[in-house]
Amino acid sequence: GMLEAVERGAGRLRNLVDNLFTLAKLESGTGHTMMGPVDLAGVVTGAADAVRPSAAAGGLALTSSCPQGLVVDGDAGQLDRALINLLSNAVKFTPGGGQVSVTAMADDDWAVVTVRDSGIGIPEPDRGHLFSRFFRASNAIERRIPGTGLGLAIVRAIVASHGGEVTLQSQEGAGTTVTVRLPLAGSGYRLANPADRE
Repeated sequence: GMLEAVERGAGRLRNLVDNLFTLAKLESGTGHTMMGPVDLAGVVTGAADAVRPSAAAGGLALTSSCPQGLVVDGDAGQLDRALINLLSNAVKFTPGGGQVSVTAMADDDWAVVTVRDSGIGIPEPDRGHLFSRFFRASNAIERRIPGTGLGLAIVRAIVASHGGEVTLQSQEGAGTTVTVRLPLAGSGYRLANPADRE
């Protein structure tokens, strides 16, 4: 009834406010990021487990794989949030019977995490705007798929704060692949910090 609708609305609003705070902190660099060694296997498995119930409810096959020992310097909570955002997007935009996967592997000095879905994809004209805050793809709006348009902005801010990069490939009607590259711990990217120089 009405109360549930109000509660849903309040939950969405709380989510929106949380996301905005997260984004503001990340972008201003005032977030107290607890950087330390993070084994991505735990993050990948944890994020997959977190979205598994909604994947199951949507009739989707969700798979995850990550070798042990893929360690990055990072904030486990933020990386977890970034992956949950990517996976819940994938689940949300993939019709029943579809597939969502998250995999991680090493590539030279980088950990490469890939989230793939067989979902509705993203129309060409929308692709350049996806990481802008509040932007929502036209096909998501037409299908009335709920969302705030902040998920990818947050993912990009988190990945950037870890010295990494995020790219997205998509074809309308044929799914989306998001690739996150993070420097492996000890790969020397931190030398870019002037405080590290003698």
